[in-house]
Amino acid sequence: MTIAVVKDVKAGISTVNGIENPTAAVVMDGSTVGNYVTRKEELHSLGSQKAGIENSKPLGNDLNPKTGTGTIIKTAVFVLTNGRIRSSERNIILHKHMNSIQWDPKFNGDFLHDFNGNEIKYKPAIVYKPSTQAYYLRNNFVINNDGTVSFEELQINNDILKIPVDRGITIGDLIREGKDINPYLNTIAAVIKPKLIGSKLSNTVTTSRAIRTNYELWDLFGGAYSASINDLNELSYENDNTSLDNLTIACHSCGTRLTNNSTRLTEQDVWLPLK
Repeated sequence: MTIAVVKDVKAGISTVNGIENPTAAVVMDGSTVGNYVTRKEELHSLGSQKAGIENSKPLGNDLNPKTGTGTIIKTAVFVLTNGRIRSSERNIILHKHMNSIQWDPKFNGDFLHDFNGNEIKYKPAIVYKPSTQAYYLRNNFVINNDGTVSFEELQINNDILKIPVDRGITIGDLIREGKDINPYLNTIAAVIKPKLIGSKLSNTVTTSRAIRTNYELWDLFGGAYSASINDLNELSYENDNTSLDNLTIACHSCGTRLTNNSTRLTEQDVWLPLK
């Protein structure tokens, strides 16, 4: 009887930096940062098994079919919420790199309507500006022919939000529910006492900017300093992720229908250029 002894094929072992270590695999500890929109998609796919938005510990594995070398990765993922983006220059840079890919030129830039042509219902776009230490409501978004987006900014504060307009209804309630506050601008003016210019408040500023990336859209919705109104009609940006939530809504809504399928839609039915 002839017995053949085959020597095991030794796989090359190296660190993630490409430095070979021929003796043993090195266990490395570390962490990564994650994109808020991607994390929201992951949680949506998990259904009832979803966990928190801010942190996760995913497992990954890989097997090289030629050598049989296996890789197991377990890492801590810290999702870039607005609070984390504000906390360091590094996180600002990482968030910008993740979201600064230019939109496909075939996309007309209409983030105000979904792929069925319906108006998208976003959360109110409120931003806190450290330079003025004041809050501003951004509304009346208009997409211009040159691709820029015009919008109005109205300075608001807790006193304005608590102005009653009907029985049990305040300005803050209207803003939070996305309802029109234009009929009440004169009432607001009486509180903040600006000069009136026609039907406009003197502190309502119209401006425009180019929006061609997810990062620019996130910044339009308030960026790292987006804010919201709580049930007590008080403003706060500290734990707010409205700008990220609005960006997520845009990524899942903006695009073009490719088929007339009326059942469960897939990527074959809808083109979503912001994802």
